[in-house]
Amino acid sequence: MRKYPLLVVCVGIFAAGCGDDDTGGPNDAAVGDSGVVAADASGFGDAGDASLDAGPMLDPEQYDDPGPASYVVPSDCVGIRVQIWGAGGAGGNDGGSVADDGTAGEETRFGDLVAGGGGGGEHGNLSSMDRGGAGGVGSGGTIAETGEPGSSGNRDMMVGESGRGGNAASGGEGGPSVTTALTPGIAGRPPGGGGSGAQGMFSPASGGGGGGYAESELAVQPGQSFDFVVGAGGVNGDDATRGGVLGGSGADGRVLVTCIEQT
Repeated sequence: MRKYPLLVVCVGIFAAGCGDDDTGGPNDAAVGDSGVVAADASGFGDAGDASLDAGPMLDPEQYDDPGPASYVVPSDCVGIRVQIWGAGGAGGNDGGSVADDGTAGEETRFGDLVAGGGGGGEHGNLSSMDRGGAGGVGSGGTIAETGEPGSSGNRDMMVGESGRGGNAASGGEGGPSVTTALTPGIAGRPPGGGGSGAQGMFSPASGGGGGGYAESELAVQPGQSFDFVVGAGGVNGDDATRGGVLGGSGADGRVLVTCIEQT
């Protein structure tokens, strides 16, 4: 796990409308004079002193390793900004001996914030048009965005062109298309880029979808702990033991947490 200092809070442009929707849902929270939303220990509720003045932001802490982890609020930190990306889906394999679809990327979750993973691309198919994986959907934050879908393979040329991977929302780029026969797809770039499809002899596969994005800011207390999960990128449908050409892997998700110090 790589960690770099980070911060999450409703200040400046982020304070506008923060926590004041009228839906009465679980994300509703109090906003104090500082514009910082109060949060509970599970993520986004009623704890912390929202009236504390927000000070300078620290460098963000970055979590890239897939799986569960936790964040403990440092001393003198009155708010955090949480930014999360879902993982990218894998590109499909060629339509030969490894005619498998790419698998979907996993979602990333932090409290009520969810960034869905991108869908896997379909394998190459001579009889019908394969489809790219859907983009992952973000939800639960003051900002929620959907990743770009992967594109379909193109058989208009002699050999064809595989589908490119979808870009993650506000994140990594998808793997580019490949045009050379019997060429594997290219992995997406982190965080959350979808992998491109493999290029078979005459059956280009489609790309995986990019991961979604969600962001929110909340007030916290020093020592408060938050559990979260970073999603793993999608993988191609099989290993190379059966021959054939494999799609590019989707990039893993990411969590960034930025701390705002008390003035």
